[in-house]
Amino acid sequence: MANPTTTVWWSTAQELVTLLRAHATLNGVVSVQPGWPGDLERKAEMVFIDELTSTEERPVMTSGRQIRKDEFTIPLLVVVAGRKDLDATMTRVTELVAAIEDVIADDPSLTAVEGVQMVWITSKSMSCGQTPEGPIGSARVVIDVTARLV
Repeated sequence: MANPTTTVWWSTAQELVTLLRAHATLNGVVSVQPGWPGDLERKAEMVFIDELTSTEERPVMTSGRQIRKDEFTIPLLVVVAGRKDLDATMTRVTELVAAIEDVIADDPSLTAVEGVQMVWITSKSMSCGQTPEGPIGSARVVIDVTARLV
């Protein structure tokens, strides 16, 4: 497999969305989007990608095109509303986070994306709060990606 010549941020994000949408826990039930879907498209259960960030390393500084290591972060935000209480809300948030973990565990190099070497979850956080409309739970799952570019 040849390596890409420019960053694979977006193709990696797209593949991650595709895999998440196909997961049994999320398929047809949870809105999975490559970015914030906006207030008009807000659903009771959502997973979406937040801001992508990247660093790039060149192992040797010489003239000509170099093989580079492109490392970037894909943070996923999980939002759950419409459950009867805080416990039910956080139980569902945990189920959605587990689905994300399954997707990464099943394909830790996102084989469909050329140049990606490794994908892993580096951090997770969860919170829940009461609103006048009921409890809202959220989680942030940060995925790091390493790719090779030429």
